[in-house]
Amino acid sequence: MSSTLRDTLTALYDSTDGANWRINNGWLTGEPCTGTTANWHGLYNAQRQPGCNSDGTISGLLLWNNGLRGTLPSELGRLTTLDQLYLGSNSLSGTLPTEIEQLNPTDCFLTIAQCLATGQSTTNCGGSANTNNFACPVPRLPTACASNWAILCNPPLPPSP
Repeated sequence: MSSTLRDTLTALYDSTDGANWRINNGWLTGEPCTGTTANWHGLYNAQRQPGCNSDGTISGLLLWNNGLRGTLPSELGRLTTLDQLYLGSNSLSGTLPTEIEQLNPTDCFLTIAQCLATGQSTTNCGGSANTNNFACPVPRLPTACASNWAILCNPPLPPSP
């Protein structure tokens, strides 16, 4: 799992300008979940503590307001053990990869400013200059992610198909 996890996280780092994130401690140094290098910023275990689970997986990817810029890679769909996915208040754009449909977090915050595409202001979409702006159409989002739309956008966007 570890090399696949590293490949997946490296794809995220590369596609979102990881070298310029606000905090990128540990990223791309060794393996994310084994050895002395197992301290990549933003990775959380099932106890919601920084670090990985004992089986080499992660339960949380929390990179909220961390200066991510670019697009989310399709490899993100490999993180099927995620319980928390926080990528909000960044400057992500482009089309959300359909592979995100493979995720099933119970706690998700993407700050999807999809309402911008329907002519709503950023105030109604999270109110931040760092508001993700994904392109239409949006794939079927995990329930926890889709429920954010009602919170962030007024009026709420229709539910995912």
